[in-house]
Amino acid sequence: MTSKGPSKNDVNDILDLFSKNKFKEALNSLKIIEEKFPSEPLLHNIKGACLEKMNLFDEAISSYEEAISFNPNYAKAHYNLGGILHEQGKLEDSVKCYQNSLKIDPNFAEAQNNLGNVFLEMNLEDDAINCFKEAIKLKPDYVESLFSLSMIYQDIGQSDHVVDCLKKVIKIKPNFANAYNNLGVAFKELNQLDDAV
Repeated sequence: MTSKGPSKNDVNDILDLFSKNKFKEALNSLKIIEEKFPSEPLLHNIKGACLEKMNLFDEAISSYEEAISFNPNYAKAHYNLGGILHEQGKLEDSVKCYQNSLKIDPNFAEAQNNLGNVFLEMNLEDDAINCFKEAIKLKPDYVESLFSLSMIYQDIGQSDHVVDCLKKVIKIKPNFANAYNNLGVAFKELNQLDDAV
């Protein structure tokens, strides 16, 4: 009787190589396991991540798409595909991927955050704000979402909201120099000059 998928140890060994930036070695190990489990979505997803790190973007996209073809409910594969499409400037396709990821896993804070980034690039500020707020609701200490939200509020002149966001950022990440700088600007806009200084 054969197992239904690769062993946890085999997968962990590959992920260990990936985390050490040994992408070729990881791909070689994947190839061996893939022969036994050709329709295992996890392996195709990891393969896509390795290829992406090696700047082999078309091959990475194909691997993520294969992972999704074997498991259409694989939120992480949709997420990874959304990321690479965003990098390539295929913004509408990226949005669809992140939205698919969130349909499958509504608590995927990183997908909400990255969807917000894509909407921001598309100049859809209201949609971006909603995504960042949702990401923060799911993960209250999400510095990237809080900071991105503060930047939008700064752009649209809502300095009081900027202050709220950046105070939270600094509480979570006290060494974030840009947050202090932007907070100073927001206080200046609010004419709170002592706080700005």
